Amino acid sequence: MRGLALLFLLAGAWLLAVLTPAHAMPTPMALCRNAAIDAADTHGIPREVMVAITLVETRTKREGHSGPWPWTVNVAGIGRWFESRAAALIHAQAALARGQTSFDVGCFQLNYRWHGMNFSSIDEMFEPAPSGDYAARFLKSLHAETGDWIKAAGYYHSRTNRHAQRYRGLVANAVHAMDGEVPTPIEGVLPPGPIRLVKQQGWPLVGGLGTAPVASGQTAGAVGLGMLRRSGGALIAGGS
Repeated sequence: MRGLALLFLLAGAWLLAVLTPAHAMPTPMALCRNAAIDAADTHGIPREVMVAITLVETRTKREGHSGPWPWTVNVAGIGRWFESRAAALIHAQAALARGQTSFDVGCFQLNYRWHGMNFSSIDEMFEPAPSGDYAARFLKSLHAETGDWIKAAGYYHSRTNRHAQRYRGLVANAVHAMDGEVPTPIEGVLPPGPIRLVKQQGWPLVGGLGTAPVASGQTAGAVGLGMLRRSGGALIAGGS
């Protein structure tokens, strides 16, 4: 996440929020948690650090529970937590349509400008497993440079020292809040596949962000810049 206001908000959240019991965590939160744990195990990273990063980046409250959220987008320092992947994707596509490329998406808030070329589409950047694997590889490269996972986490966020230092504090707090308990995956949570936007003859798209008359069966990630236009303030996919 970018922006001092958001970082202060996250810092304050530690006073009110506690880690959600694994068995009670809503499915989207579980997706981020499991992706963080899987990526950590694959790349030899402490589970606590990867889970802490997704918490610092996207923690929210749903159904009385606190945890990470995969359908999160931050554009120009303004973070938004969407109820659905489709709504989050359309928000990100709208930023691209406006010519904005520096925005963060998904469980690990990867920046599209700096990391998007490593994915096949924005849609894939929202997928917890691929984004978690990429985030872990990036973090591991920073650990090779620093020799310290918390310092590496600071550079994961920013190379500007004051931002990196503040972020290190947030990650350290998140790890400390685990009270020595190693995070465990949540069983029975199926990973999401590419969402499909179906032509709806002007009916609102899920998330209430306008209409998207996209050809039936087309993945949302395929709705590129050339297909987006504005109509009465609503985001429309052209060419249909």
